Amino acid sequence: MVELEGMFSNGVMGAGIAVNLYSKEDNALIWKGRTDEFGLCTFERPDKPYEVELDAGPGHQSREDGI
Repeated sequence: MVELEGMFSNGVMGAGIAVNLYSKEDNALIWKGRTDEFGLCTFERPDKPYEVELDAGPGHQSREDGI
């Protein structure tokens, strides 16, 4: 399992942020969810390389390699 924290650059936890996982092989969406009221999101680690995207609206997106 992977647990991530959605946080803004000012340190405020991001509740309700969209979380999307994309395959690094073909950029296909493989999972979607949201952070909870504490800015946390837990998901099963995919069995292939992936990227995690957090999307809190215009100007507040981030996409990083998954672990």
